[in-house]
Order: sequence, then structure tokens, then C-alpha cells
Amino acid sequence: AFSMPEPADVLTGLDRMFAATEGMDQVTTLVYFVLDPVTGQLDLSNAGHLPPLLVGNAGPSLLETDPDTPLGVSSERGHHKFFVQPGNTVALYSDGLVENRKRSVDAGLDELVHVASEAPPEVVGDPQQMLEYLVERMLEGYEQDDDVTLLAVQLPVIDSAPER
Repeated sequence: AFSMPEPADVLTGLDRMFAATEGMDQVTTLVYFVLDPVTGQLDLSNAGHLPPLLVGNAGPSLLETDPDTPLGVSSERGHHKFFVQPGNTVALYSDGLVENRKRSVDAGLDELVHVASEAPPEVVGDPQQMLEYLVERMLEGYEQDDDVTLLAVQLPVIDSAPER
């Protein structure tokens, strides 16, 4: 990642390492991104994983990309650019958050965006509260038999007012 920081290049390197160390029956998906805290530019590559959720004052949305193949299945890795506004949060999650025996992935993704759209402003502004809110609301009423993992990154609001 230090020598070739572009997300697509990092995943290509992981493909080589994964192919050399893992069996073909092992499937691993992931999203890798680099977020510039000054410009808000988010460079992303997706190895077969679910799309990140962007949460902010303008409402939630999925950072849709056509996912590439899982790690170890060599393919040309896509490079996607998005811009994140200060104060917005990007959330990554495992499929256990959106999929279970009673809810398909597509229905779960729709529900995720809907649930995030109902979050109170104080939750939207705090990544830790947002993660707790999403887990509580998305798992409510469902029997959980898969792991659930979430990670949130919030672009800070930089106060540009000069100090006195």
C-alpha cells in the first residue's frame, strides 16, 4: 500500500499473495479505499464486496460500483472515485448486517439505506452512534446466524477560521 497506493494496485498485489497462499475454495471479498481528508476524494476498489454506505446531511446512499471478482481470482481491478463532504461518514459492513434467512441481500441493502435515512441528526453526526444504530435497527426482529462487522470513517469538518 505504501509503494503503490492506488486501491486497484493494492488489490492486484493482494490477488497475487492470496493466489500463492490460499486454496481455490477460499473466497474473500473486501473494499479498499483511500480517503483524502483535505479534498474529500475517496478512491475505491471493490473485490466482490457489498457497497459502502455514505451517510450525511443530504441523506444516505450506497457507493455503487460493479464489484470485481473476489481476491485470488485475477481480474482487472476497477478504480472508482467519489467525493465525501466534511462531516459525512462512510460505513463498511459484512453481509451479516443485511442478509439472513428471511432477507435477501438486495432487500437488505434497500432496508439499510432506509434505516440510515431515519437516523436522528445526533446519530448521523457521530460514527459510533451510527454504527450502534445500524446494528440495532438492522438486526431487530431477525434471528442472527452470521457474523456482523462494521467500520465507519468520518471525514472531519475542518474549521478554517483563523485563531486569535
